[in-house]
Amino acid sequence: MESEDLVRLYENVLKRERRIFRVNENNIRTAIQDMKDVYMPEGKEWHSSTDLTIANYDNAAHRCAYIHKYASCHTGLLIEMLQRAIADDPSVFLDLFDGTSFLNLCCIGGGPGTDIIGFLTVFSWYFGKFKCEATVLDYSLGWKKTFNCIVKELRNGKSYSDLSYSVSPGRFHYDYIGTDLLSSMTPDVNKAVGSADFLTMIKFISAAARHDTNVMIKKIFNSMKPGAVLLFIDNAGGGFHQLVMDVAQGCNLETVFGPLRHELYQNDVFRVKRFGYMSQSETKVTVHMWRKLRSGKITLRSNVKKGMASNRLAQPDRLLWGDILNTEAGIYFAARQEYAETRNSYRYVVDDSENLVEDDSDENFDCCVIA
Repeated sequence: MESEDLVRLYENVLKRERRIFRVNENNIRTAIQDMKDVYMPEGKEWHSSTDLTIANYDNAAHRCAYIHKYASCHTGLLIEMLQRAIADDPSVFLDLFDGTSFLNLCCIGGGPGTDIIGFLTVFSWYFGKFKCEATVLDYSLGWKKTFNCIVKELRNGKSYSDLSYSVSPGRFHYDYIGTDLLSSMTPDVNKAVGSADFLTMIKFISAAARHDTNVMIKKIFNSMKPGAVLLFIDNAGGGFHQLVMDVAQGCNLETVFGPLRHELYQNDVFRVKRFGYMSQSETKVTVHMWRKLRSGKITLRSNVKKGMASNRLAQPDRLLWGDILNTEAGIYFAARQEYAETRNSYRYVVDDSENLVEDDSDENFDCCVIA
């Protein structure tokens, strides 16, 4: 879908929202001013202990203000980064289908569904027809009303080509879960995250940043299933990327694209003046994409002696030769031991009957996991 089509889509959605919820221009102008308090002041860091200011997106005027100000730019940004990631390594995305024509999408802090629109635009273009189930996790359930308008516009509108087909009733299902991820992860949130093939986290951390945000991020990463891919995009400043990257290093994730730091995205087509305010047409961001490692591809390297035991692969202090090992995910592997005469130490190899990963290094290692 061309940039002009995105502008037209959100213009029509804006008109539909204003008509249904009777929102006048003065309400929207006031809401645009209110939104300035949502975003972090210059220089404020993620670890601030100050309370969050959250826009009331259950209010139609605030939703209209957001659609005007950010929807086109945020969708275009995601489209470009996905295109670049696919061009870099298509196999990462082909693996998501795993022989099926169905994908499960989870948008963390997904708001009006701009992530969904960007995702479907790119994936339908590159990979053809597929079915999709999307779940948006957001503090404000009012966003579902906006996405309802987007879907109606796509299904009833003209000239949206493949995107209209992608959201047709037989091929696309969506749901919204209202949640405060900073407080807890409910069973339905865990299910949405844990069943997703692809997850988006677009400008979410900067809006949810406080001193304990890292705890929330760790819960999300730990809930992801093996093979799932997560796309992170957020403001270049503020330390948000470093925060997420630090957590990712301890959650069995591997980088599959990026990181792109201080990346300037700009598209002048999105520069439209409404209600006395110009919409966003450029933003400087950091982009990083991770994939949850599959537990089967694990090599244990150790210089410990034969006969010592452990069943925790995350931090294996000891191993039992020839026994069955239990990962934290509950998956069992058979282990065998080999003696390396060149370094007077033992090598342990985990075999799940499909993937046998061997360690050919001549170095001595304390017991660790390499995935």
